[in-house]
Amino acid sequence: MPVEASATPDALLVMLVGGATLLAVMARHVCGWLRIPPLVGYILIGLGLRLVGAPLEWLNTPVITAFELLAALGLVALLFRIGLESDPRRLLAKLPGASLIWAVSVITAGLAGYAGARWVGFDPLPAGVAGVALTATSIGVSIPPWQQAGALGSESGSVALDVAELDDISGVVLMAVLLSLIPVLQTGEAIAWGTVAGTTATLLTSLVAFAAACWLFAHWAEPPLARFLASRERPPAPMLVVVPPTLYGAMTLVTLVTCAATPSVVQVLLTRRPQLVQPSASPR
Repeated sequence: MPVEASATPDALLVMLVGGATLLAVMARHVCGWLRIPPLVGYILIGLGLRLVGAPLEWLNTPVITAFELLAALGLVALLFRIGLESDPRRLLAKLPGASLIWAVSVITAGLAGYAGARWVGFDPLPAGVAGVALTATSIGVSIPPWQQAGALGSESGSVALDVAELDDISGVVLMAVLLSLIPVLQTGEAIAWGTVAGTTATLLTSLVAFAAACWLFAHWAEPPLARFLASRERPPAPMLVVVPPTLYGAMTLVTLVTCAATPSVVQVLLTRRPQLVQPSASPR
């Protein structure tokens, strides 16, 4: 019998979110006991909620919105922590080797995705979209096992982080270029290479501008801001820092295109001395 979600939406929402949180804690301990990444347990919980909730009509719009919000907040927190624990110099040192791995990964994944989509009967255009989508490596999926194993700061961990970042950036650029070409490809007209070049140049310019803004912030605004926040902190109570709306709005104009692809790079660039902004830091 379907559950009337509209009768008690708040109770249903609290029950599902609370239950999922409890299951996630249990899954983490069970996966640790089985020596497998907790991410496996989280995925199984999501699949279980989908299989059970869909027939019972539990997964209505408010519930799905709540889970999407929690997922976004969790991913932001995860990537922020990864950025704080990363060593920018080591990442830059490993970039040449990671670039070769990235190139092979993108080409192999793209061709395999396209061939697989064609094999199951997709037309060339949808198969191309599938191939491009498979070139991206989600940092939120690939990096947590390294972090939980304490190996993210190792040589191999730095290479893995570089490759994941490059994969995500190239995936966004390639998908944007492909989406700009889809209307032309559907009509059978000649490809407007000027449009392709313009789209690519816009994305790369946004990325460079965003990196430059982060560098300027790190070298001019971050030191006094970090000292101010450290002086205001009163351990052991943690302090929640909210970015002023004006600063947030100004940076958002630059990051609309690139922030989805480079979240962990942002955290590395914005913080040169992580110990000053961590909750456990003591004032000087």
